[in-house]
Formats: sequence, C-alpha cells, structure tokens
Amino acid sequence: MLDKLISDCITFRLNVDESLEYLKRQFGEIKLRQFYRRKKRLLSEGNTMQWCSDFARIGFVEQHKKACIDLEMILDDSVHRLYEERQKPPQERDDHLVLLLKKDIR
Repeated sequence: MLDKLISDCITFRLNVDESLEYLKRQFGEIKLRQFYRRKKRLLSEGNTMQWCSDFARIGFVEQHKKACIDLEMILDDSVHRLYEERQKPPQERDDHLVLLLKKDIR
C-alpha cells in the first residue's frame, strides 16, 4: 500500500513536504530516508519497464477482446441473413446473395 501511495505522490508531482503529509494522512508517518528509498525503487528502469509491459499486455488483450466481440456480431448478422434468405421460396431466393453470405461466414 505504501508503494501505491508513493506512486500517487509521483503521479501528482507532490513535493517532499506535500508527499510526507499525504503519506502521513493516508498511511502513517514514515521517515524521509524510507520515502526516498522507495521512490527511487519505484522510478527505477526495471520497475518502469514492468509497468510498460503490463500496460501493453492489458491494452492488447482489451483490443483483442473488442475485435472478437465485433467479429461475433458480424458473424451472427451474416448467419441470420443467410437463414432469412434460405427461408424464402426458391423462386424468390437470391442464390448469388446466398453464396456471398456463405463466403462471408467462412
């Protein structure tokens, strides 16, 4: 929890006094040395790279999920249109449209 609070201090660009006051209210009093040590670790390259990796992975998953939902919706619509077209009597059925819908579904 303390790391999250110190991360908030970094995000909100609080100066040292403001940071220590914020931490005191939210967590309890900490020593200045402890604050600097944790802040340095949070700003280290390894920690930043881990955050970027997690952010990119989550962003990819969200975009992939959205694309899958969109594809399902398009597929459902195409299958429904094919069903409606095949329910028509043979003389009213558009065979070209049926072939296009089948291709679209594939």
